[in-house]
Parts: sequence; C-alpha cells; structure tokens
Amino acid sequence: MARFIRPGLLAFEEMLGAWKQTPYCCGDAAGLADICLMPQVYNARRWGVEIDDMPRLLDVAEACASHPAFADAHPDRVKPA
Repeated sequence: MARFIRPGLLAFEEMLGAWKQTPYCCGDAAGLADICLMPQVYNARRWGVEIDDMPRLLDVAEACASHPAFADAHPDRVKPA
C-alpha cells in the first residue's frame, strides 16, 4: 500500500497548487475531493507513509479534521453496529 499511496498524494499535492489557497481542496466549503482525500490521508498515516512534505494537502486535511462531519465519521471514532 505504501508504495502506491505516496505517489498518488504527491500528484494530488501538485494539483492542489493550481487552486487558490482555501481551507478545503476547491474552496471555502468541503466537497467531494475532500471526502475522497481524507481516507487516503488516514491510510498514509496508518501505513507510515511520509506526507510531511505536502503542506497544502496537510492544510486541507487539518481543515477537514476540524469539520464536525469529518470528525464524526473518523474511523477511530465510529463504533460498529
């Protein structure tokens, strides 16, 4: 997994550079790109993938993590039914 996660996130970091600096991937509100990004960031951390050199991605991940909907859906918080 780690072999594939980092190149994908590096490419995404580059794509984020095309957008003006906003809290989320594409603007002032969370959207589909943010919803898709957060599981990848979670897996990167889970597998020990280096992402500290991706500042824009980390800024977006921090904004998402502080959003109540993302916090409520975090895998470490959700309890099985």
